[in-house]
This record gives sequence, structure tokens and C-alpha cells, in this order.
Amino acid sequence: MDTFCKAIESHLEWRTTLRQHIDNQVFLHDKDVANPHRCVLGRWIDREATAYQELPSFNKACELHEKFHEYAGEIARYRNANDKQKAELLLEPNGNFYKTSTQLVRALMDCNNELVHVQNIENQSRKIQNLLDKLSYRKIITLDSTAIVRMALQLLIENNVVALAVYQEQTLLGLFTEHGYLANLLRTSEPLLDANVSDFVETSSLYLRPEDSIQICQIIIRMARIKLIPVIKNQSIVGIISEEDLAYL
Repeated sequence: MDTFCKAIESHLEWRTTLRQHIDNQVFLHDKDVANPHRCVLGRWIDREATAYQELPSFNKACELHEKFHEYAGEIARYRNANDKQKAELLLEPNGNFYKTSTQLVRALMDCNNELVHVQNIENQSRKIQNLLDKLSYRKIITLDSTAIVRMALQLLIENNVVALAVYQEQTLLGLFTEHGYLANLLRTSEPLLDANVSDFVETSSLYLRPEDSIQICQIIIRMARIKLIPVIKNQSIVGIISEEDLAYL
């Protein structure tokens, strides 16, 4: 289990490392970055793969790991060729690297859950569901992406919540938060109260499931540098976990 947790941590850290490479704070050799066998997870897969074939998500995680390093290598190669714009596009939330990174993290989380189930060592008190049970008094307020910011702020105040779940055509788009709105306000100096909330949604694409471990939740919040993360069950949001929630455990 520690292997999957450490792999999640190290591969989320790549987002920061590649950002530093683009900003010329560190230098990366693109061929080394693109090689999936050089990192700790890649070497572990090469050595231990046959022992984990029974996990339903393992092969998917292996495939995504190779794609992850392929796109990471592209970012490094574009930056080394001074094509910063193409490197930036891959690293953006809608870029291939970012999306593959999110998919890899989810696949590794699934592998961790499957291994716990196979080994029959589940500790229910360390599951996200247990935390949700403690936070059951909280409301989940949803909003359509076409709603305006003024309405969203009113809902935050009236319901005393820190985030709203924003949907677009029955699909979770992301979270509208007071923090995100204020950060935008500081950048633009314009309140934009009549703008659509979709312009202010925080879309990290990372999410939890009730069966995920609290340890993994802590890793994701720390390494992805996010303050909130939604919990999804059967394609519906059932909770929102914050940094502060984890501090009370």
C-alpha cells in the first residue's frame, strides 16, 4: 500500500517540477523524463508487476504511467527547445499531461483500495466515508454553471459553506469557492458580480471516493496544493473535504 501512496505523492510532485522547469528554475533532460522505467514507480513495476496482475486497475495504471512520462517528456523537450507556449499548453488543466496525471492518480488510488480489499486489512476509521459521517451536518449546495457570481456568493453566505458544486449539463464542472473568487478579485480588481460562475470554478479534476483512504486524501491536498477536494459516489458529489477537516482527525 505504501508503494501506491508514495507513487501518488511523487507523480503529483511532477506538476511542480515541470512548472519549475518551464520557469527556468530547474533543468530537466527530456529523454530522462520521458523514460517511464527511470522513476521509482517504473522500476517497481518492472520488478513486481506479475505479483499485482490480480488488481483490476493495475494494468490501466501501468498504461497511464507510460503516457504520463511521454507527455512529461514532451513538456521538457518543448521547454528545452525554447517553445515555452507548447510546454505551457500541456501543463494546463485541459492539457494532455495534466489530464493524464489526474487519471494516473485515480488509477493508483483504485489499486490501493483493491489491494486493501484483497489483503482484508481495511480500517474503516481511516476511510473518507468515516470522515463524511462526521461531517454529515454539512449541506452540499449545487449550482448551474450559467448562474451568476452574485447568486453564488449569496448561497455561500446564506448556507454558511465554503464551496458550491457547479454543474454543467449534469456533469460536475468544479467548485466555486470564496477563496477562488477573492483571488480573482485581487488579480483583476473587478468584482464581476454578474459574470457566470463557470469563469471562477476551480477545476483540478482530482476527486475522492468514499472508500479512499484518509492518508491518500492528505497526500493529494498537500502535493496538489489544493484546499478542497470533492468526494464522488455514483457520479454525484456527496461531500467536500478541506484541509481543516483533516486537522481534526
